[in-house]
Amino acid sequence: MRNMDKSPNKNGLVLLIGLVFILLGCSQGNLLELTFTPLPNNSASDEGGGTPDENSSIETLEAQATPLASSTFTDVIEQITLVPEESKKKLLDLLRNNGGCDFPCLLGFQPDVNDSNDYRNKFTPFGWSQKTDSISGDILIKYDNFGDSGSTSLSLVQQKFTFALNYSFYAEASNLEQLILIATVTNQINEDGSLKVDQDPNLFDLPYIDYFKLPQILEMHGPPKEIYILPFPNDTQIPDNWEPFSLILLYQEQNTLIEYVFQNKLENNNYVGCPNEAEKLSVVVQSSTYENTISEYASRLSGDGLSPFIVEEYKKLSDATSLTIEDFEKIYSDQTSDYCLQTPIELWR
Repeated sequence: MRNMDKSPNKNGLVLLIGLVFILLGCSQGNLLELTFTPLPNNSASDEGGGTPDENSSIETLEAQATPLASSTFTDVIEQITLVPEESKKKLLDLLRNNGGCDFPCLLGFQPDVNDSNDYRNKFTPFGWSQKTDSISGDILIKYDNFGDSGSTSLSLVQQKFTFALNYSFYAEASNLEQLILIATVTNQINEDGSLKVDQDPNLFDLPYIDYFKLPQILEMHGPPKEIYILPFPNDTQIPDNWEPFSLILLYQEQNTLIEYVFQNKLENNNYVGCPNEAEKLSVVVQSSTYENTISEYASRLSGDGLSPFIVEEYKKLSDATSLTIEDFEKIYSDQTSDYCLQTPIELWR
């Protein structure tokens, strides 16, 4: 039986002593040291930072994630050491060369190889920071940690467009199971609702997306196992109505899915989409234990393009166009190709 001492005098004395210690600590400007559970420092190697500006040289930044072993509350806060410009350069440099690795590795991390602690050790220093600059553009960096999932996001607001990047992980028992990269570019809008630039933005006009361009992917990996398309139904009575046209490359041996989303246009009796005018890129890499199906890759996607709710609407390239996979590779391996996909409207009704 437990010894339950209910003496009010004894409890009051303990409380008084505790208050004295707290007051003394505060008067000396000290923080209470709250110890956090150590995380192993298994982070992937930092490749350095790269500038997003097209005409600038790449600059190496030395800021590193600090291991959390025997950390106090103050230590953890001080880990978020990167200012917005530094975080931006590091993220864009990872994007430039995919973190120096190849699929199914994504931005330096790979399912079945890395764990969630590796991801956290790498991206905790990015924290949550913001910079407002009317000339060079606004920067917003955000790092979220939800235990078995998390994400790092970057938003660059330029005078003409907004570039957004999100890199998420999903883990089970700390092992990375799936990694998702999503990059988009959108036009800036004036206060009256009009576009600041009367021109569709193009993701691949940005130099830090070169690694993920369709010709580059085909050159490095060859033809995918399967190619799927889905032109989202467009109102034929509204010629300028913007609807997405989704193109999926499924590299089953690399456990990788790549999606390009561009505008679905109407020409005669066809839906037409031009991959070289992509406004959204999605890359999903997953564990070899996952099913190698579009449904599995789509399970955590949303927004324009692929999602769990429309998987069944996709058709194989050869069933919806006059192209085979071999034709596709030959056409789009050309860096200068502006060939647009065409598929009959009637096929999608």
